[in-house]
Parts: sequence; C-alpha cells; structure tokens
Amino acid sequence: MDTREIDRLVSEKVMGLSVLPIYDDVPPRPITGYEIHTAPGQYARLPHYSIDIAAAWEVVEKMKADGWAVNIYSGNGSQCWEAEFGHPSDRSQDAGSETSPLPLAICLAALRVKGVEVDNA
Repeated sequence: MDTREIDRLVSEKVMGLSVLPIYDDVPPRPITGYEIHTAPGQYARLPHYSIDIAAAWEVVEKMKADGWAVNIYSGNGSQCWEAEFGHPSDRSQDAGSETSPLPLAICLAALRVKGVEVDNA
C-alpha cells in the first residue's frame, strides 16, 4: 500500500476526519489526491502523516488525548524505529510497529490499535 493510502486511512480511522477524493478534470477522471473536511465548507490537503514527522506527531497527540500511552524508540545503531501504543485500561489492545522511517512506524502502530492492518511492503 502506498503512503498516501496510509495517510488516508490514518485521517479516517485515527484522526476521525472525513476524507474526500480529488478527481482529475480529464476523463476517465482518476483520483489525483485527497483532501480532508476540516470544518463546514472548509477543506485542506491530506497531511503526509506517514512521511512528515510534524504530521505524524499530530497522530501521537491525538492518540494520547484519546487515552493511549506511547513508546517510541530505536535500538542502538538500528535504522528502524519502533512505535507502540498501549491503553492502560485494556492491555489486550496494545500494538506496535517496527519500521523506518519513524512517521511510518507511528502511523502503522496507530492503525493497528484501531484494528486496521496495512501491508506496507
């Protein structure tokens, strides 16, 4: 799955935002991108949660606001990052992801605790 599809899933499943496709003007009108509905009559481009650390940190803050604990770490000399979310009241929902770069690890772990498995190969 490409990173924009991951970003779309994060927006919908984690951030709770409405995501709308942007279509090309030329037939057959393929989807060329996505935008999010931010307020009545207001739209913004879909953030790059999976590649931009500032956008990924919004995911961390949203998860924390929803009661999830977060652990982020990298092994000594490792190129991979690991992000884990755990819920203090229900440890059975804990999930993590180990990958590189860090924004992608955050997104995959957040999606996993929401019940969404992503093939990022």
